[in-house]
Amino acid sequence: MQTALRVLLLVFGIFFGFSSSSQAQQPLGVVSSAIAGISFDDPPLVLPIQRNFQMAMLTSSSALGRTCGRMEAYGWRVDAQEQNRVDNIFNTTVDRLLTQDFTVEAKAASGISDDVTLFTADRADKNLIMLWSAGDIGLVMVLCETSAPLRDSVRDADTLAMAESVRPGRSASWDARNALAHADFSPVGKWEGSYACEQGFTGATLHIEKVKDGKFDGLFSFFPTEKNPDVPAGSYRVSGEYDEDTLRILINPGKWIKQPEGFQNTIIIGSFDPVRQSFSGFFQGITGCTSFEAMRHEVKTEVKKAAVKKPAPQKAPVKKKPVVTSKPLPPASTLETPSGIVLDR
Repeated sequence: MQTALRVLLLVFGIFFGFSSSSQAQQPLGVVSSAIAGISFDDPPLVLPIQRNFQMAMLTSSSALGRTCGRMEAYGWRVDAQEQNRVDNIFNTTVDRLLTQDFTVEAKAASGISDDVTLFTADRADKNLIMLWSAGDIGLVMVLCETSAPLRDSVRDADTLAMAESVRPGRSASWDARNALAHADFSPVGKWEGSYACEQGFTGATLHIEKVKDGKFDGLFSFFPTEKNPDVPAGSYRVSGEYDEDTLRILINPGKWIKQPEGFQNTIIIGSFDPVRQSFSGFFQGITGCTSFEAMRHEVKTEVKKAAVKKPAPQKAPVKKKPVVTSKPLPPASTLETPSGIVLDR
């Protein structure tokens, strides 16, 4: 996933180079973040949310034990001689967050490359993750509204290292087990689980039908459960990209097969656990929904006994009656005996 993070600036550079035809919105006056509730003194370009941004944020949020929801991305055109401007953009953004009662902290997480800086901004009613990256062609900030951090999770590098020092040996055995499961892993199959949104607890299945060259096709379906029998059933086609190195997947919604009234589909970003044979994903751009948690559905096939052809019944041999002749038998001494056997005389 480090590759995805390192191309953030490359993607941004493409926006700059083709600004006349790109989807990046030119700043018109004051630009504000709807997620963070702050404005920028130095107006940035508003960037479309691309796959690279989504996968980068997935890596960061999962490493911190969070679930990413709505995202925003901003970019500033700067050159190598404008370090003071870069510092000012960053410092004023942090100051604005502090005035909104956020606590801003720098974080370290595995999978984050050296040219990307990770920050969290948290307050009682809102949690954010920020990714910053600066280079010769510009400055990028990707912002995501997340779930509250899992206080008891052992996710970040420092906490994990502390845990392993207390329980030495676990890491090696776990890594070996995980590597073995990873090597033989394929996401193809059915992943059954549940999530909850406005309609309540909902059963769901993600069916990955095929994967080729990092692309996949499948089906996402949802249905009522005993906990919530009033949820309508629905399904739609999905496709997207799968990273076999990190086991992460970007699921794009496709054509509806059955669409209940009032239901909309959206992007799902998630990852697989080859050891637990589980999947965890979040719905991009939707707040108020839990993550979709699922386990691989084991297809139980009935083992049929191979048909064994019974041999045809054999007829009992017909015993022939001894033929009695009128000729007398020769003396025993004249009979031939088997080789190696000597008769007593």
